[in-house]
Amino acid sequence: MLEIVNERPPIWDQAHRVFEIDDSRTVYTYGDKLYNPAGCYLDPEIIAHENVHYVQQGKTEGGPKAWWDKYLVDAEFRFIQEAEAYGKQYQFYCQRNGDRNKRARYLFLLSEILASPMYKLGISAGTASREIQYYADKCY
Repeated sequence: MLEIVNERPPIWDQAHRVFEIDDSRTVYTYGDKLYNPAGCYLDPEIIAHENVHYVQQGKTEGGPKAWWDKYLVDAEFRFIQEAEAYGKQYQFYCQRNGDRNKRARYLFLLSEILASPMYKLGISAGTASREIQYYADKCY
């Protein structure tokens, strides 16, 4: 279970050197803490997303530090980690919302975020959408 703290994460400076970050809404998982520096509202879908990162970090040899070290420099690794987390976020949303039009709009929104310059992945929203859907369809 993630503990939510309204503080900057240990990787704050490194992340800001690598990514174009919107400090008003970006959150970070490092180990068993979900860092929410802006203190913004976190909907259950975001928490589901961040829980995936918690599990990913726990499975990584060297733990959160090793995971973040790789995440910050390896775009392919970052893409897989985020696609899985966005897949879980989308899956969670769909479990709570039966309207297919709302689901489609939410998938589009998540795809646009994953394909945005923030992640520096150089992918299209279509590619992001396919990967999010793939991970959402997998059993967790």
